[in-house]
Amino acid sequence: MSIRNIEKHSLGEKKYLRPGDYDSEEICEAIYSRSRFNSLSELLARLDEIDDDDFSEYTNKYFISANNINDAYIAVMAIYFCISQKLDRIGEMILIDGLKKKSAESNVSAAINMSAEMNNPETAELIADENNPLLHICTSPSAIGITADSLLDRRTEFFVCLPAISPDSPALSSTLSCCSTVLIGTDSTEEAVNIINSYFWEKNFNADNVQKEIRSLVKQSYSCDEYIMSAAARFVITNHLKNDPSGRDLTRRDFKGTGSFFSAPAESSKIRGDSLIGLENESDKLDGIIKSIMLDKMRFDRGLSDSFNGCSMVFAGPPGTAKTTLARRFADMLAYLRLIKSSACFKECRKSDIVGQYVGQTAAKIDSLFTEMAENGGGVIFFDEIYTLSEENATIYDKEAVTCITQNMENFRGKIFCIFAGYENKMTEFLSSNPGMRSRISFVVKFEEYCDDDLCRIFIKIAEGENFKVPDNCDDILRSYFIRLRKLRGEQFGNGREARNLFVNAKQKHAIRIGAHKKMTDKMLTVLDLEDISEASADIISSELENKENMISIGF
Repeated sequence: MSIRNIEKHSLGEKKYLRPGDYDSEEICEAIYSRSRFNSLSELLARLDEIDDDDFSEYTNKYFISANNINDAYIAVMAIYFCISQKLDRIGEMILIDGLKKKSAESNVSAAINMSAEMNNPETAELIADENNPLLHICTSPSAIGITADSLLDRRTEFFVCLPAISPDSPALSSTLSCCSTVLIGTDSTEEAVNIINSYFWEKNFNADNVQKEIRSLVKQSYSCDEYIMSAAARFVITNHLKNDPSGRDLTRRDFKGTGSFFSAPAESSKIRGDSLIGLENESDKLDGIIKSIMLDKMRFDRGLSDSFNGCSMVFAGPPGTAKTTLARRFADMLAYLRLIKSSACFKECRKSDIVGQYVGQTAAKIDSLFTEMAENGGGVIFFDEIYTLSEENATIYDKEAVTCITQNMENFRGKIFCIFAGYENKMTEFLSSNPGMRSRISFVVKFEEYCDDDLCRIFIKIAEGENFKVPDNCDDILRSYFIRLRKLRGEQFGNGREARNLFVNAKQKHAIRIGAHKKMTDKMLTVLDLEDISEASADIISSELENKENMISIGF
């Protein structure tokens, strides 16, 4: 088997894929020989169990995320082989390419060597046809977003999302809410070690005396799969031949330089808060925490420390300040550094998710939450507004939940990272009420309210994220709106959520304004004007004032 050769296959000038383009036996062998394809093989098994006559009515939709271009190919072809056997007629697969050709990710599009411009009439016609295509290969969030409306009403759909696009991306969350996610992860440590040893054996090199170095290399690698491992082996052989051109016994010195070569780049060990408006201080604090965790893990791996405890944190601040978003990025970073298996191991929990209705149920829920996540390679649990468990009206089940969480934090140190989020004063009271919990919190990250200028920038960024243009002179309207709404809502002001809510309302005003036109240009469909924003802000303020009056009239 040599699935590395898959990336060398050329599709020529074809825009679409057909089953004959690849060897199905080689693809199947690749899938069932690597643990990173477990979720994909489970999907294929479920599809294979469906009766051929019923498959055309199958309604599930899937999002498949791959870490590299080769695995994306394998997923594409494996699913296509499966569905082509189920249906008499199958539509051709099409790449819906949302990448700008000069972007850093353009190599992904070039490697696939097929494209269909999103505005191409032929592409639009294919997407609109319910029988063609059945599987969509998307290379960017915007590509998925553009096809979303036509896809939601169809029966069976598969999205294959190529490298560097996370299913946790806010731009994808609404589109993928109806999809089951299939993640193609990385190989296990043992598989990675075997891959390197096999490569050395194939090249007639003896690695018996460097097994410790091989394992250390695997632990340092930012991506544990056969492509990276084979590159690592080639690097070691190159070093060896420089030192001893005729010798075949590998030595420790041949591994010199592999740590810096294959570990995560320094710039990647950051939360990348530059894209999050108004969160520079919070991102810097979290970057420092990441570095601390990395060094703790390094000391443990080198035998300089007896244990690796990870950390648990509090995110304290008002609502709508991107606490959940930054927590997801923290999980992404842990996965990238291989401290947890996958960024998909991120779980949001509220009181209703963990507190049971009878004795023993709460403990079972919480124990299961921690145990399952640990068995799946670790993860991050984001407890939102969990302070309600310790308030004056807390029940015996609420107190049981706090005790169980504290115990599991201790039992799964270094595997489960817990983040507790909520208002600063509420979180302070919560920690004060439980010394055991407080002693297990390593860091507190404080989130500040957004200033009005930041909210204006957030509104514009949200609009641009959905391919809308806003007028250059809209700042005064936006700033006036946020100032008024902040005064009306007080502590209930939703910060970034208010910017999104205003955009949604402005988009509705825009739809009403252009709805009477029979022929709509691209510009009409993607440009908000001052009237849209002004009317939307006026409606929201008016509604807020009316709610205030109603509350006063009934005695609040």
